[in-house]
Amino acid sequence: MGIFYRYQAIYQKAELLQIEAKDIQEKILGKEHPYYAKSCNSLAILYKVQGLYQKAELLYKEVVQNKTEQIKTLFPTLSEAEKQDYFSSISSLFLNFTNFTTLYYPQNKKISQDLFNQQLFLKGIIFSSTQKMKNQINSSKDSVLINQYEDWKIQKKDYISLFQTPISKRDSTLNLTQLASQINELEREISKKSESFKSTTNQKEYTWKDVKQTLSKKEAAIEIIRLIRWSNGKLIDTVYVALILTQQTKDYPELLVLENGKEMENGALSFYQNNVEFKLDDNESYNQYWKPIQDKLDGLSKKGYSKIYFSADGIYHKINLNVLQNPKTGKYLVEEQNVQLITSSRDLIEQKDNLKKNFEEYNAFLLGYPSYNLNGKDTLKTNGEDRSLNGLQRIIGAQTVVPVLEGTKIETNKINSLLKQNNISTTLLQNQEATEENIKALKNPTILHFATHGFFINEITTGEAKTLQEAEDRSLLKNPFLRSGLLLAGCQNPQTGEEDGILSAEEAMNLNLDETELVVLSACETGLGDVHNGEGVYGLQRAFRQAGAKTVIMSLWKVSDEATQLLMTTFYDEFLSGKSKRKAFKIAQLKLKSTYPEPYYWGAFVMVGE
Repeated sequence: MGIFYRYQAIYQKAELLQIEAKDIQEKILGKEHPYYAKSCNSLAILYKVQGLYQKAELLYKEVVQNKTEQIKTLFPTLSEAEKQDYFSSISSLFLNFTNFTTLYYPQNKKISQDLFNQQLFLKGIIFSSTQKMKNQINSSKDSVLINQYEDWKIQKKDYISLFQTPISKRDSTLNLTQLASQINELEREISKKSESFKSTTNQKEYTWKDVKQTLSKKEAAIEIIRLIRWSNGKLIDTVYVALILTQQTKDYPELLVLENGKEMENGALSFYQNNVEFKLDDNESYNQYWKPIQDKLDGLSKKGYSKIYFSADGIYHKINLNVLQNPKTGKYLVEEQNVQLITSSRDLIEQKDNLKKNFEEYNAFLLGYPSYNLNGKDTLKTNGEDRSLNGLQRIIGAQTVVPVLEGTKIETNKINSLLKQNNISTTLLQNQEATEENIKALKNPTILHFATHGFFINEITTGEAKTLQEAEDRSLLKNPFLRSGLLLAGCQNPQTGEEDGILSAEEAMNLNLDETELVVLSACETGLGDVHNGEGVYGLQRAFRQAGAKTVIMSLWKVSDEATQLLMTTFYDEFLSGKSKRKAFKIAQLKLKSTYPEPYYWGAFVMVGE
């Protein structure tokens, strides 16, 4: 009734009833109960719409604290799918505080401290908790627990194998739904039994001051938050919030609201993508996506910054900042700034000092130039234009003809030679050896390099399925990890009961990469996936990082076969000369730019991770 009066703008009656409701919830259920948090949130909204921000602030903070404690309590007993479902059910409460912060910041700038702290806890929390769970199991020395975890991985592998088999050829006694339920239950059982699982989210609650201490004088950290604004249950706007932190920050992180969120996600994105694809000049995208941030940075330091750590959200996962061209200078951002993509500013606190290994300790696996048709009928060759595969409507099932990529043979041969010259042990998988089986048998290569076709399929729209197989496909492909992958040997003519030659992101998650320093996905659209607010991109990049890879190089659009092999060989040449991965990657991009000036060629790839 109080909410009803709030909608009617009868605020005095609304306040009395909502306070009474909150008091009842506190008395009967306690402050820890989720219903109590909802009552606080509702009352906070009432105060916010009246401009009573001091009263609203106390209530919003109580909501955030309530939900934070619930996450700590519940996450250790949930499977990853259940974590996703639970977090989706409460994420709006955190976003309500974000929205409130943007309104209150002009009056009380210190409130940005609380928003930055919230981001440190929430950003990538599902990915982080899953990684910690995996690491703690493997280091627990509990043989029973480790065996259960390995059994869980085997069951997941069997599940993937089953759905890759057409219904008509499956064992009729097996049921996909039941198997999925069993896998989920086993994951929950492992969680409940393991003491280590209980501490997966018992991380120290870092603050913005902890991040500040990691920054040098010429470094900045930027947290991006995608925010949907609602009013009386109606969507009214989409904005982006940038929280900016430097070593010179004294009392609070700077907060910048980018009000053009709708335009960035629609018209501006199409404009940016078309200009890249058709190799046209773009004097607008810089203003849309970067100029307000750059203006704020310039206001904080006239000397500029040697490095900018950038934690993306929303639309910023779909663009490459480096290819934005400053209309005033004519230079690209890659030439003016050193932007390093990170999952969360929390990474700056938790990252360990990685002493560089001697290259003699490295071992590398290179896969390229697969025989897509093991019957020897691969005759269609590309013209060197791109490594895309158009028209892949189903992940399972053969294609008519998968074009051979000549550049991938040149690329992997050259890289193999470079690695050997630096005394690095290498294994080169080409032609019939570039199989899914060989990749799944790998154990912790230092470098894992793929040069082949990649794909990402947008979510299939709902509609009436014409066959039982199509209905199942639609159901399975709701999972973004089944809609992205890499094509390997035999994908054009897979055999029943064997691997299908398509390494999906779902399968990549189970690879043994805990000690892998670098995964290079030298293929099309390997950085694409479903973007989840605060959790990043659900696709190949997340899969390989979840498998343990420290750093991943991936692409955001269709890539040129010839330009890509030149970029990759230059990158390895620079890296093996002693430069860091990131410096070598930037130099390679700039060198490629001198030969292929359009961003389409040199700007497709980005590097994420350490």
